[in-house]
Formats: sequence, C-alpha cells, structure tokens
Amino acid sequence: MTIVTKLIAQTQTLEITLASAPANLLTLAALKQLGDIFESCSQKDSLVRSVVIKSALPNVFCMGLDPMELLPLAAKDRAAHFRELCRLIQVAISASLPIICIVNGPAMAGGAVLASLAHYRFFQAQAAKFSFSESKVFLPVPGFVQELIKRAAGVQHLFEIIVMAKNYDAKAALSCGFAHDLYDNETDLELKIADLCSKIFRLDRQVLKATLLQGSAEILQRAQEFLLSPEAFEAFLGDDFFGKGLKQITQAK
Repeated sequence: MTIVTKLIAQTQTLEITLASAPANLLTLAALKQLGDIFESCSQKDSLVRSVVIKSALPNVFCMGLDPMELLPLAAKDRAAHFRELCRLIQVAISASLPIICIVNGPAMAGGAVLASLAHYRFFQAQAAKFSFSESKVFLPVPGFVQELIKRAAGVQHLFEIIVMAKNYDAKAALSCGFAHDLYDNETDLELKIADLCSKIFRLDRQVLKATLLQGSAEILQRAQEFLLSPEAFEAFLGDDFFGKGLKQITQAK
C-alpha cells in the first residue's frame, strides 16, 4: 500500500493518506508503516498535535487486510498481520494525539478497525459505511478490537457489530455513535476539519493527553494480553476457519 504523509504547519496536523487502488488493502508492510508513523508521532521532539486519516481513492476508505497476501500463508505466518495490527493500535493510543478519520466510502474489517482508532469520524453522507465482518470469514473479533468498538459505539451495539457483522450506512453510523458528523461536499469538510484542528492546537498538550488516555487503559491491557498469549486467537487462523473464509472472498471476486 502507498501511504502519503503531510504535516500542516499551521495546526501541526499530520495527514495520513491511504493511496492504493482499488481498495486500500492493508498489507503487512502497510500495517508496519502505520505503526511506525504513530510511533514517530509519540516522540518527545515530535511537532504533531493531531492526526487526520483519509483516503485518496474516490468512495473507498479501506477494505481491510489483503486476502491475496494472507491466503498462501500458513496460520503462524498469518498471525504476523494481527500482531502488527495490535501494535498499531497500541502505539496510536499511546501517542495520545487526537485522531480524526474521514470515511469517504466502505470501511470494512481491518478498515473499520482503522476508523475505530479515531476520536472523531466524518462520514460521507452517501458513500460511507462500515462493518466488522470478521465473523463472515470465521474469525472471532480480538478482545482489543472489541474494546475499541466499545469506545467508538458503546456496549449496546456490540452484538450487532461483532456477532451479526451488521453493515452500517452513514446515517446508521451516526445514529449508533460511530460517526460524529456527515458531509456532502469536500469544501464544507475541509472547513470543518480546519476548525477542529485549530481548536485542538489551542488546547494544553498535557491536559489533552490525560483526557485522551482516559478510557483507553482497557484497550491497551487487552492488546498486551493478545501479544503475550495469542494462541487462542491463532487457532482460528488455519484453513478450517480463516483460510476457508479467505477462499470464499477471493472466489467471489
């Protein structure tokens, strides 16, 4: 995946743009690169005050992990993708920076996880949608992702999101709290983001950091547990479960 970064000096906002047609699929290298970007943002000498994640592709945010990269791998090698996803979540949360996400199209599975990292999500009113479709490829949703979903949409929607893998359009996402605002045109969106980043820039950094870390302790704990004892999850990564689901996806294409 091609990932482009740009620092907006006026508000010290780092723009992270996903730019790999046709679906912004998350490869192992892309997960590592995203983790490295957030790790760099967490350094004491970093100028970054806020982060915006967006897509360069029309009407597509991110369709999740790359099935064609995963399918040929053995279960133990597939696990590397989920360890990197876990690391990405750890470093992004630990950086204690406000994350804004522009969901301009489908955010599916790993793409929905990426959107969940954000503290504020803009959804394109017609094209945006999200779904945690892990159950459709015979995978349990890891505990650290469940905690992310709780933070993003609340406990009351967990069953529909995780077990039923419900597909939420923009209005449904706004209703359940996963989306914070909808937009129709890019001009209005740019004005809203500029205003939001300006407000963040004026806040005290230490107060902001302490605020953002509240409610994240459980996510970090579950992520650490996953990395220390991944065996229960990795049992589902073989061809009886995840591999079977991947084959169905690739055959459908």
